[in-house]
Amino acid sequence: MPDLGTLNVRQIGPFTARALKSGAHARGLTIAQYLHRLALLHVAVRELAATEPRAASILATLGLETVST
Repeated sequence: MPDLGTLNVRQIGPFTARALKSGAHARGLTIAQYLHRLALLHVAVRELAATEPRAASILATLGLETVST
């Protein structure tokens, strides 16, 4: 069984890899801590998008709007 604490990201572009590494390093975080906080930021912006059209528009532009099934 794979280690659940390991995340392998395939086909990540060099720009994105550098951005993640430098963003984490600048804040004194590991890449895992940085990704976790980015995920929390996404949740917060999704909640804000319920009442703020600009936040909803930004999420839609990035293809990150709320998906309903």
